This record gives sequence, structure tokens and C-alpha cells, in this order.
Amino acid sequence: MTKRGVISVRGISCFGRHGVLRHEQIVPQEFLINLELELDLDSAIEFDNVDATVDYSRACKVAVEVVEGNSFSLIEVLAHTIGATLLAEFSIVDRIEVTVQKVAPPMQFHVASVGVSLGIEREN
Repeated sequence: MTKRGVISVRGISCFGRHGVLRHEQIVPQEFLINLELELDLDSAIEFDNVDATVDYSRACKVAVEVVEGNSFSLIEVLAHTIGATLLAEFSIVDRIEVTVQKVAPPMQFHVASVGVSLGIEREN
């Protein structure tokens, strides 16, 4: 019996310079990142083996480095870059869902956040 699972990390808070408006690319804003990493957990479960699963602390570090180390106009591009970077970093992950939320975006309406969710599958 194959044991497929999802490692999820929710609410990674970090600051980055992403947005269409000029000041958004200059002044860092808060972003919240959610990750769902899908993988085969057979070996991790059968042998209680930490090396057969995802180090979620390292996954958080990778996501934060992407947010803090780049500047994109679109959060769609930010979500894709986070997902692609994590797939490259963790060869055991088959699929990843990344959600990026921009907290208190500069809009004429009061909203808590705007965001995008993006799923990326490993190509065989």
C-alpha cells in the first residue's frame, strides 16, 4: 500500500518588494506564504526516517529567500518561482501548491489580503 501524503506549512510571514506600483517595489510589504508539498511517504513512515521526508524548516527558508531576494510585478510569478525553487530543492516532492497572500495591499478598498494559489507538478 502506497502512503502518499502532503506536508503543509501555513502562514510563513516575510517581507518583500513585489507589486505593480513603483513604491511596492521599493518599500517591503508583508506576505504570507502557504505550502503544500505532496510526496510518497512510504519510507518515512515504515522506517521512521526523517531523511525520507521534507525538512519543513528548510522549505520555509527557501520560500523566504525567494520572497526577500527577488522583486516581481505579479504575485503569480512570485508563487511560481517559490514552487519551482522548492521542486528543484526537494527531489522527493512530486507536486507543490503555493499560496501567496499580500497583506494589506494598496487598494482603494479595505481588504485584509489578496492572493494567488498555484499548483506545480514535477515533469517526468
